[in-house]
Amino acid sequence: MDSLQAWLAFLTAEIVDKCSQQLLKDCPACVDGLKSPLLHYHNHFNLHETIKKNMSVIESDLNIQELFNKFTIKFELFELPEMEYVNIGQYFVRFSSPDAIYYGKYITAESDHMDTLYTDKAKQPSPEPPKKRKK
Repeated sequence: MDSLQAWLAFLTAEIVDKCSQQLLKDCPACVDGLKSPLLHYHNHFNLHETIKKNMSVIESDLNIQELFNKFTIKFELFELPEMEYVNIGQYFVRFSSPDAIYYGKYITAESDHMDTLYTDKAKQPSPEPPKKRKK
């Protein structure tokens, strides 16, 4: 995977994570410490709806330079000058629609296997393989 693809995958993962975190912050049941999943606002949304609802809120809070610094620490990939990555990142966040983030395939099976792509909060647990039934 080239560094630009990895950079866009990294930004996509960050946008999705921030949108999900924002949905939890906006959930009155989470704030009030309620237990029933039925009362939790964030359970009523799928991932696509979550991105649509919160992308405009979180995009202004994203510090692309700071994200690039995290990216370089994790990946140490440098094919372009730093400012080109930052500019591309700014344009990517500013001009990508929620649909482009969701359907854009910036995160592929290859990039998904890079453990450092996700923050600990956003990383999904690997499903356990199904157990074989005894006959």
